[in-house]
Amino acid sequence: MAQNPEIADHLAQLQEARARGERLLEQLDDQSLNWRPSPDQWSVAQCLDHLNITAQKYLSTMTDVVAEAKRQGPHGQAPGKRRLLARFFIWSLEPPSRLKAKAPQPFAPGQEFRLDEMRQAHAQARDRLRELIEAADGVALDQVKVVSPVTDKIHFRVGEAFAVILAHERRHLAQAERVLSEMKK
Repeated sequence: MAQNPEIADHLAQLQEARARGERLLEQLDDQSLNWRPSPDQWSVAQCLDHLNITAQKYLSTMTDVVAEAKRQGPHGQAPGKRRLLARFFIWSLEPPSRLKAKAPQPFAPGQEFRLDEMRQAHAQARDRLRELIEAADGVALDQVKVVSPVTDKIHFRVGEAFAVILAHERRHLAQAERVLSEMKK
């Protein structure tokens, strides 16, 4: 059990995101997983693949930073205050989507997926994110900085980065739910 209330909240949000993704996948087969409302819209699979890619990029950026902070500090349990840039990112990502943006190429999803592989990839990415969030318990979330995997010009504090990741999860899960709703019409 997390000692830091902010970590506990991030873990609860991640668990809900995982459950939403699993509920989506339960309703699909290979064909419906890859169905797109139009050529310029993503399928449920592409929404989830984009989330998996994004999780991997953040994990690559944050894992060593969190491990080093765990060893060397700074340590703390205080909830972190969000800076203006982080608040803007979170606001822009939270559903309903307020700003449209094309995913940068390294974050672009693939085209065709198999349901069993998507289930496994979705679960593994969420497991790794959970492990990273748990590892950050005890780290001063409002002091340790990480570079955004999108551009090295943007830095987030660890707590802010987790909040951005989770808002991004909710954004694309809502998008996938809309695709599923369109498919059922």
